[in-house]
Amino acid sequence: MAKAKTIFYCTECGSETPKWAGKCMACGAWNTIVEQEAAPKTKSGRSSGVRSAFHSVKAAALTDIDTAEEIRFGTGMGELDRVLGGGAVKGSLVLVGGAPGVGKSTLMLQICGSLCKKNRVLYVSGEESVRQLKLRAQRLGVEGGNLLVLSETALEDVLQSVSEEEPDILIVDSIQTLYNGALDSPPGSIGQVKDCTMALMQLAKGRSVTVFVIGHVNKEGSIAGPKVLEHMVDCVLYFEGEQHSTCRILRAAKNRFGATNEIGVFEMLDAGLEEVENPSRMLLSGRPDGAPGTCVTCVMEGVRPVLAEIQALLAPTSGKVYIGEEDLWADKAKLRSFRFQVGLVFQYPEYQLFGETVYSDIAFGPTNMGLPPEEVDSRVRQAARFVGLSDEKLEKSPFELSGGQKRRVAI
Repeated sequence: MAKAKTIFYCTECGSETPKWAGKCMACGAWNTIVEQEAAPKTKSGRSSGVRSAFHSVKAAALTDIDTAEEIRFGTGMGELDRVLGGGAVKGSLVLVGGAPGVGKSTLMLQICGSLCKKNRVLYVSGEESVRQLKLRAQRLGVEGGNLLVLSETALEDVLQSVSEEEPDILIVDSIQTLYNGALDSPPGSIGQVKDCTMALMQLAKGRSVTVFVIGHVNKEGSIAGPKVLEHMVDCVLYFEGEQHSTCRILRAAKNRFGATNEIGVFEMLDAGLEEVENPSRMLLSGRPDGAPGTCVTCVMEGVRPVLAEIQALLAPTSGKVYIGEEDLWADKAKLRSFRFQVGLVFQYPEYQLFGETVYSDIAFGPTNMGLPPEEVDSRVRQAARFVGLSDEKLEKSPFELSGGQKRRVAI
């Protein structure tokens, strides 16, 4: 039996090499070379997953191509249209990336409500069942007879469904769950992601189907999979947002049909994403009047000016700073003792816990001050009683406490 051929890929740039190396010679990244089984080839040279999905085409003279028909169309969300350069382009392949839970699937399902009024839309999910999609669509107020849903992860079945239903717009959620059965590598691997993306690209160009693909991001914040994935698509959008904020920002990292300096601003509410037409008002809301160390500046995001607040902590150039009755800068040798008298409280202090027990977490500061064990123990128990924590709580893991108790431990 012949040995299966394997190829080594770089997870950063997608370059291939016949053997493993610690450093990628193409992009210079370290420890990014992984081994994958090569995709089987047919006599025509195409991978087996896409060889029968497209019809043959003929070249056309540039002067014979008709451009009278409008190739752009609105998605129903002005902020998304702004980032895309004025709307989606017919026959384009758009990659939408973002952290888990940021709202990528919500954004794609919401635009279906508007798109399916004039187009036939096929939403393919590899992460949710059709019943779950129905429940989420009801929560978002999305309905329409031209919206078709399919729960499938096999590339061949998705392409077959596209051939039967002939949609104008295809949404795939997500590219990491899609797989080609002709490859032995698991879904989400480099070979699978490249092969499936190539099949979707040929589908978009060969049949003029607009394809939106959702992709996950890795811990570095880039699209999970080979870097070459971003070069294969027409447009790369990043959907960003902080964990404790309802604000969401959509920005383009690549756009073959428009500028990449535009941003779209949304707010995540119970009923889904709502467009923010005036980001300046949202960014400046709650700003205290006359607060020192702050100013408002105007920045340009594309063609839209946005007012934002800038905060700064400045070292004093004149005057004196007192802690109690002592001058902070009078004797620099005392700075270390002053630091022990100053504590920092974060906006969400309960997320700063890291000790195995409540006792070890509270004892971290006094221990690093060089205090003897008896003094550390005394201070820990005194601090716990001060915030209303009993001695039995000290031996528990901080993650077993309630949110309020965690905050008291952190403070």
